[in-house]
Amino acid sequence: MNSIITIIVPVYNAALYLERCVNSLLCQSFSNIEILLINDGSKDTSAAICDKLSSQDCRIKVFHKENGGVSSARNLGLGKASGTHICFVDADDYVGPSYIENFVEGLNNGMELVFQGINLLRNGIIEERCPISGRYVGNDILNGISDINRFSMFGFVCNKLYRTDIIRKNKLLFDTSITLSEDRIFALQYIKHIECLVTISKSSYIYEIQQGGLTNRWRSYDELKAAADANLNAALDLLQKWDSPRFQDDTRRMYVMSSYDYIRSLFLSENNSTITNQRYGYYYKAYRKWQSYYTPDDRMHKIMQTIIRIPVLFVSRYLMRIYMQGKK
Repeated sequence: MNSIITIIVPVYNAALYLERCVNSLLCQSFSNIEILLINDGSKDTSAAICDKLSSQDCRIKVFHKENGGVSSARNLGLGKASGTHICFVDADDYVGPSYIENFVEGLNNGMELVFQGINLLRNGIIEERCPISGRYVGNDILNGISDINRFSMFGFVCNKLYRTDIIRKNKLLFDTSITLSEDRIFALQYIKHIECLVTISKSSYIYEIQQGGLTNRWRSYDELKAAADANLNAALDLLQKWDSPRFQDDTRRMYVMSSYDYIRSLFLSENNSTITNQRYGYYYKAYRKWQSYYTPDDRMHKIMQTIIRIPVLFVSRYLMRIYMQGKK
């Protein structure tokens, strides 16, 4: 394969890690790549590092913009990409030399989306997650998503290779109004426009879990609910195209699991008890019947689910309030 693979790297205050990341990309066994460094208004020395790196290798292109968040940076990269395929790497992570080659391996037979695994690095310990190798066509694509979900790795942006023409033809962009799980939403929206995907049972991406990173910060009820609802709507949209009872069950399970975060935030950040009561009442009526699709494995979620399942709304709401007060 002689096509160029575009690697989009959003950069924001990543001076400590940026060179490590880019150097790992330059060492790829598949070298026909372009690296787009999107400096998203960094306040540290990231901009200068980007410019220095681009002067050392013609495959690196730099674009500077005002700060707008990771989704806006990725969107700029989508507009600037010249490769036939696109993948995404975070500036504070790095990859092994076969990262791009793993993707290319899955591009036979016109594959429109390629997944590989991911290595989670936490406190010096690596947890490798790899999907089972597979090829999914048409209606079976939803079963493919469910297979990937078994390994809790569908939502990462860095383990997928997209086709540029599909993205542009369907005017796909990351939703800049969503600050959580925007990667998963983008993938689900992309999948609506394809007919085949492949999974590769290899992993060369090192996802370093940083203490105090964006995924660990406190998020409001509105943020969490918007992300959960957008994910749900994207998944339901796929179920309009293809039928899969398994994916439908997974969709309900995923929504209930994520909804516990916004229910917790609702009670912990309560400013108006009337609004809280209304919001919880709506959730209780709409999603109490979905609780059976999710089996919690942590104590807090188990208790929350027990409370939500209580068949009397005002009792459930009262006990949830009491329980969450103990969490403040």
